[in-house]
Amino acid sequence: MGMPVGVSRDSYNSLTTQINNPDPSNYEIIKSLQINENLVILIKYPDCNNYEGKKVLLYKNISLNKLITQKQIDPHFSENKKFKSPIARFEPTTRGWLLAIKTMQLLKYY
Repeated sequence: MGMPVGVSRDSYNSLTTQINNPDPSNYEIIKSLQINENLVILIKYPDCNNYEGKKVLLYKNISLNKLITQKQIDPHFSENKKFKSPIARFEPTTRGWLLAIKTMQLLKYY
């Protein structure tokens, strides 16, 4: 983890940042899986170096196309209504990816 420079609930409108905090407009989606209205993505932030900048994020009620249309994808939980926030994050490993898929499958009951 980086040393705090400032405190921010998300990175969308933040004037303060943390060292190694991912830039929400600089990313590459490595893979995704959509089941009904739920989406899991493996995303890489090149300017973030923990876990090589990779994050596994789970979203509810959004498609990949709609998420990309935001232009920015912040991996942090946020109350910002302009941007969809993930409902869960998992370690960016095979195990984390599989846990995200299992969790996504359970969402159909909620």
